[in-house]
Amino acid sequence: MWYCDSCGEQIQEAADGIVIWRREEGLVMGHRIVHRGRCDNSDLPAHENLSDFLGPDGLVKLTSYFTRGPILTWRGEEEENEVHDASAFAELIRRLHVPHYEEARRQFANPELYDRYADGGEVAPYMQEALRDLINNADRSH
Repeated sequence: MWYCDSCGEQIQEAADGIVIWRREEGLVMGHRIVHRGRCDNSDLPAHENLSDFLGPDGLVKLTSYFTRGPILTWRGEEEENEVHDASAFAELIRRLHVPHYEEARRQFANPELYDRYADGGEVAPYMQEALRDLINNADRSH
């Protein structure tokens, strides 16, 4: 399950969503997860099925934007990073591949929860236990 970046409603099935983005000067940027059809009327011209970015093959596809990988670079092909904003792209990867992340991220702007997890470093707030805790305690913090 994902939340649409256009309407904010849930996308229950991968078949109901697409990922849209744009490419400028060889770099990908502005990735958004949206409902297929009803919310994909964006000015972002590139798109692919949400399901194409899921599972092991989807993760390989996503990481290929950062690096061509050892086989192609071993052959002498130049290494390329096609990602404009690594932080935003990492957010997309977390949304697609980290269980509970998509639901928990809706709480990230809550000041009470932020104070609770801010000292966790760059990894701890996104670990499964922390994400589940964040979801379970969201109602109590409002």
